[in-house]
Amino acid sequence: MDLSQLNPQIACDNGAEFELLHPFTNEPLGVFIKVLGRESETFQDYIKSRVNESLKKNALSIKSKIPTVEGNEAESIELLVACTLGWRTGEVNTIEYEGENLSFSVANALKVYKSQKWIRAQVDNAIGNMNLFFQS
Repeated sequence: MDLSQLNPQIACDNGAEFELLHPFTNEPLGVFIKVLGRESETFQDYIKSRVNESLKKNALSIKSKIPTVEGNEAESIELLVACTLGWRTGEVNTIEYEGENLSFSVANALKVYKSQKWIRAQVDNAIGNMNLFFQS
């Protein structure tokens, strides 16, 4: 086997779709979210920019804000949104949320991910699941 043919970045940049599961019963919900993987350029660039920002502040002895759980959570949500390519219910490119059919957008993803930790957790797990990207 030629190991150079296994390229996680290409697979992760192409994205993969997963189905949301009910948070209590694990039953499939018929709602699908397409995400980039942790080896994708988007994911890696986001992480590098955050680390570089922190290193620069430390090197310049710039007093930065004290890290908080809320700040870390906001950054995590921002990364999940950056890695989300879209969503659908069946063949319709919307999800139902708070009685509305939401098309995918950054604002709508922020709204859903901020308030629904169980969805956030499943998106996070999908982004890190390399098997998902090599099946696509």
